[in-house]
Amino acid sequence: MRIVVKVTDKAIVREFGETPEVHRLGTIDHCEIGTMLVGSRMYSVLVVALKCGDQEIFGVHPSLGTDVLRSTLERRGMSVLIRTDTMSERALASERGDAYSSSAGTQRNGNRT
Repeated sequence: MRIVVKVTDKAIVREFGETPEVHRLGTIDHCEIGTMLVGSRMYSVLVVALKCGDQEIFGVHPSLGTDVLRSTLERRGMSVLIRTDTMSERALASERGDAYSSSAGTQRNGNRT
């Protein structure tokens, strides 16, 4: 089954199966774009950190440039962090969506935080 993620003017929507998963922009604290190690392979990912503390991880298709994704999110008012470290599923689980728990590996709008 194919998973499609759409960034609209009001939400980030994951279409999978019958019922779409909708994350309204007002419920999102920030987004992170980076690379994740899954097993022995590296993948580009978008991490959506929700204000409630949860996070959603979306794979980014190789044909979609991260600059395009970043500018699309920023045009919709999202704060976007560029991760310079390699994320792992375990590390992300321990961060629990806290924007400041791993600041050594992030960049906010091109500036290291």
